[in-house]
Amino acid sequence: MVTTLVVADMERFTSDVLGMMMIARDPETGRGMSDDELRGQVMTLMLAGHEVSTASRVIVVVQVEIVVVVVVVVVVVVFVVVVVIVVVVVVVVVVVVVVVVVVVVVVIVVVVVVVVVVVVVVVVVVVVVVG
Repeated sequence: MVTTLVVADMERFTSDVLGMMMIARDPETGRGMSDDELRGQVMTLMLAGHEVSTASRVIVVVQVEIVVVVVVVVVVVVFVVVVVIVVVVVVVVVVVVVVVVVVVVVVIVVVVVVVVVVVVVVVVVVVVVVG
């Protein structure tokens, strides 16, 4: 059975829970709580407060763990993106270097062929004119 408690004596009213329970009276019987009832009510309040504060700590720990997981995921994603960018840049640089080397080799070959052709033409001209 749930007992409804009312404040019976406002002059002795205190601001703490124990004082309020000590002066509370059952409206039907006018009886206050016994020492055992007071002790039981105070223990219930203390345990309920402990459970609430423990549950709050668990919620905070879970929220912190979620934040840590999110931060780790973000760091890993950023790391992977940076690695991919670096690999792409390296591949582009290698391709550019290879293209430059091929162009230089082609230019050298063309210059050598032109020089050989010029030398052959000069030799033919000299042989025809002198000969």
